[in-house]
Amino acid sequence: FDESVNQALGILGDAARVDRVYIWHFHDSPTPEINPAKHTSQLYEWSQGAEPQLENQLMRNCPVPDSCPTWMDIFAQNKCVNSLVRDMHPLEQAQLVPQGIVSILTAPITIHGSLWGFIGFDDCHTEYCWTPEEENILRAVGTMIGTAIHNRHIHEALRDSRERFRRVAEATGEIIWTLDRNGRVTHVSERILPVLGYTPESLFGKRLRSIMMDPLAYYRHPLTADEPFLR
Repeated sequence: FDESVNQALGILGDAARVDRVYIWHFHDSPTPEINPAKHTSQLYEWSQGAEPQLENQLMRNCPVPDSCPTWMDIFAQNKCVNSLVRDMHPLEQAQLVPQGIVSILTAPITIHGSLWGFIGFDDCHTEYCWTPEEENILRAVGTMIGTAIHNRHIHEALRDSRERFRRVAEATGEIIWTLDRNGRVTHVSERILPVLGYTPESLFGKRLRSIMMDPLAYYRHPLTADEPFLR
């Protein structure tokens, strides 16, 4: 996945003839008790003709008010930051000048109506202002890549949750399940098979009430007095 994202950024960077292309993500502060402000971290970067910055510690967990104080208002209007660095806010210049950036274009990435992050171009050699057409291309590509990254994180969290569920179920030796808000089974432990004769997969999406009322389950595998029932 990471290689695919980097390849996509490389294609975009070559086509736009820029020195860097990158993806940043907005997130909660890692130390909310000390600094509750929103933070941002760089996730991906392609660079050619400029020193890579991804491994720079300053690219991780940056408080938004310190790193890009004016960008959030611009992004909130669904607009791009398209500027020469020498014309930017002093705090932003302090971040960008050491990276050798002369001109910058960043576009917001919005997912499900919320500002998720941004994608950006750096030009380290030329003072250049990008056209509206170029802004739209960057915005569209950023949305596609950002959505893919966001979905991947969701799938990884779901996979980890299922693995924790499996370990708990194995440790207890009992039937454990999860339901959605409509009372339908989203996951159930393997213990269901010897007790009621169902495979876990056959119950996904079914209402718990209909499973409990199925007379075939009892006759298929009647419970003994010392056998745990559904919990």
